[in-house]
Amino acid sequence: MKRAYYILFLVFMNYTGTTQTILPPDSLLSYTPQGFPYLLHTKQLGTQPQPGQIVRFRAQMRNGDMIYYTMPYQDGDASIIDIPEVETDIAWRSPALQLLSQMVEGDSGTTFLRIDTLSTKPRNLENTDWLAMDIHCIEILDAAVWAARKQQQLAGQRQIGIMMDSVITAYKRKATREQMDLQSTRSRLRYLMVREGSGVFPLPGRQVRVHYAAYLRSGQLIDSSLERNEPFTFTLGNEEVIDGWDEGVQLLREGSEAIFFIPARLAYGERGAPPLVPPHAEMIYYIKLIKAL
Repeated sequence: MKRAYYILFLVFMNYTGTTQTILPPDSLLSYTPQGFPYLLHTKQLGTQPQPGQIVRFRAQMRNGDMIYYTMPYQDGDASIIDIPEVETDIAWRSPALQLLSQMVEGDSGTTFLRIDTLSTKPRNLENTDWLAMDIHCIEILDAAVWAARKQQQLAGQRQIGIMMDSVITAYKRKATREQMDLQSTRSRLRYLMVREGSGVFPLPGRQVRVHYAAYLRSGQLIDSSLERNEPFTFTLGNEEVIDGWDEGVQLLREGSEAIFFIPARLAYGERGAPPLVPPHAEMIYYIKLIKAL
């Protein structure tokens, strides 16, 4: 499946305090095969991506120091692009792909696009003739390595799904629930520690990054960052999530995995969250604290 779309976004460059993108002197620029001017901010040792390989990268769009768009992550903390097998593939016209083809792992660089070459001119860019696309090349992978990694991720998701089905079934029955090693807080938030991490505890007011899977008491899965392979980041104790999350995640060391049984008053309350969460619903979450930032 092709991921080399027409990417028109820009990342943050080391040109700060400007209200428009300024093209550097030609003596500093190189040019991609399609003629896009670019700068490499770093020059790591390594091999440039080859046809058939997969590149993980990050990118944003900006004019001057104003960021318009950050490319959505498709694999954890990165976007994904396929290197086409043949250069006649229409995907090669992508400026992101053009720049990535000149990079190795760890490189960052900027390419520049003339506004008048875009089929649709973005709003509020009347003051500039150029847009910049800054990209960080994170990782270059052979297709076989990429496929094996995705299979491993799917296997991990299935194992968590099997575990959650078993735990929820036991939790719904009083006799088996009493045999579970459940811990409880003063607010009556209950949790089961699946794996104790060795990292630090997160602090209120700081960001945390988690993976999660959300279930109703019936066992219905209603949301999962694992399926998207897109960790969720939020500020702890800042009312950006339900109360049960703010309280529960503080109990976890970095690297920990736990299952939280969150009463409705610490979740979505008497109104629920239509259409997926009914009123007065107890929520059950698998949560892994990936990083305390």
